[in-house]
Amino acid sequence: VLGFRSNARALLWIQERDNRWYRRLVEQRGPAPLAPVSVDIPRLTEGQYRVEWWDTYAGQPITHALLRTRQGTLGLRVPPGQPDLACKVRRVGD
Repeated sequence: VLGFRSNARALLWIQERDNRWYRRLVEQRGPAPLAPVSVDIPRLTEGQYRVEWWDTYAGQPITHALLRTRQGTLGLRVPPGQPDLACKVRRVGD
């Protein structure tokens, strides 16, 4: 997971560890899907957040959800089946 976070927004990129150029070009294997995983984003302002998941290959949104923080932490469950994903998180009005 690679990302940036402020107190009310976050941008994440989540990649399957084995999806590298060597796997595609030398081993000639397709990308492996992400295993079931969750990610916590700490130190956010309490409230409700819109979480958008993006397909990084197509550049299109896949799904979104509205989630609430718990004690300043937003818990995310990564949608399965993609080799890597981008995630856009922003606080929305309560």
